[in-house]
Amino acid sequence: GLFIFSQQDNEPVALVTKFAGAEMRQTLTLHKGANYISLTQNIQQSGLLSAELQQNGQVQDSISTKLSFVDNSWPVEQQKNVMLGGGDNALMLPEQASNIRLQSSETPQEIFRNNLDALVDEPWGGVINTGSRLIPLSLAWRSLADHQSAAANDIRQMIQDNRLRLMQLAGPGARFTWWGEDGNGDAFLTAWAWYADWQASQAIGVTQQPEYWQHMLDSYAEQADNMPLLHRALVLAWAQEMNLPCKTLLKGLDEAIARRGTKTEDFSEEDTRDINDSLILDTPESPLADAVANVLTMTLLKKAQLKSTVMPQVQQYAWDKAANSNQPLAHTVVLLNSGGDATQTAAILSGLTAEQSTIERALAMNWLAKYMATMPPVVLPAPAGAWAKHKLTGGGEDWRWVGQGVPDILSFGDELSPQNVQVRWREPAKTAQQSNIPVTVERQLYRLIPGEEEMSFTLQPVTSNEIDSDALYLDEITLTSEQDAVLRYGQVEVPLPPGADV
Repeated sequence: GLFIFSQQDNEPVALVTKFAGAEMRQTLTLHKGANYISLTQNIQQSGLLSAELQQNGQVQDSISTKLSFVDNSWPVEQQKNVMLGGGDNALMLPEQASNIRLQSSETPQEIFRNNLDALVDEPWGGVINTGSRLIPLSLAWRSLADHQSAAANDIRQMIQDNRLRLMQLAGPGARFTWWGEDGNGDAFLTAWAWYADWQASQAIGVTQQPEYWQHMLDSYAEQADNMPLLHRALVLAWAQEMNLPCKTLLKGLDEAIARRGTKTEDFSEEDTRDINDSLILDTPESPLADAVANVLTMTLLKKAQLKSTVMPQVQQYAWDKAANSNQPLAHTVVLLNSGGDATQTAAILSGLTAEQSTIERALAMNWLAKYMATMPPVVLPAPAGAWAKHKLTGGGEDWRWVGQGVPDILSFGDELSPQNVQVRWREPAKTAQQSNIPVTVERQLYRLIPGEEEMSFTLQPVTSNEIDSDALYLDEITLTSEQDAVLRYGQVEVPLPPGADV
């Protein structure tokens, strides 16, 4: 609507408005002072609105302004792949698309950066996920050419926030449980937290005395005999990278593998696990996990200039089993052992999916980072039109539409070779073609009825609209998956009233 100010009372006028090619005329009688007039147009798009105030056929005043239409429907993220070539390429985006982004999707560099961004965007969690964000953030920081830029400031802040999160999860003796709950601390989780913090500290230049990091191995020394071989090998791999004294611990691990190494039939069994299954978290004591531990230990012993006591036949079985599995982490460990090139690195990267555990993706990304430097960069040239280059957290870049409306085509020079790009945008949920995830959402409000004992309550379901501002309530929201595949996480966004807590 708009306001019309009149110096006369009962003044007859006509308001003529034009928008999106349509003209509307309203006959009005103005009172003295400010008059609020609702527009009759049903505005469902952005555009230029012009209005004229006429009296006796003469224009008394006029105004024109640009209106930006913002749908009040919840926006959802959408994406699709488009094969581009030289010349014009049809985009075919919905009319209400916004925040339109364009990014190359097939090059190893983009796959690597997309995985970095996906890890950074994982919801907050316990020690595993927090550490798995610090690793890609550290890699992203190292990839920046300018550490004084706005992007660098954002990454530094995220690193500091996640380091603080780790500190909050630490228990007595700087040892860690999964969610920071009470307990003696798990040696593997403790090592992962310390290693992730070390990576972040090295990236942003925070120095500590060498003995500071020694705490990482204290809990390992106490719990090593009861840990899976894979967990032991990973902890010592991190310790070796951190230049901590671990030769004696390495010898102990090698001897443990040698004692178990007589079970060569384990290494020859066919591996039928899903590519998204986690070796580290789900099956750390499986034959494949033992094989990966064996191969990783061989690499660590070689770096430490130590000899293995494991029979060569058992080592070969382990190497073959790890190399022939479908697990990206196993392939990464084999690559570290035997060396690799850009082609092998790209193949492993293409096997990383969002359904895999964050710790395995973060480790693979961290260990593969050094091979990325050997890959020639592939840059998507600037499309014709109002596209602006934007730097991403992971060090990559995308092109963002800053023009009016929604672009119909992407235009490039004729010399552009065919390449696949990912187009992302947001649009109102009511118009989006969503892939409906089979999840049931249930919500129940309970009133907390005080019991006889202090801080004891019984739950009374609220079935009406009667709410007492002096009472306590519990709002329960349950997400139930209706599919066989396990959903990685659920995120619920719910407005909280004043004084509410989660």
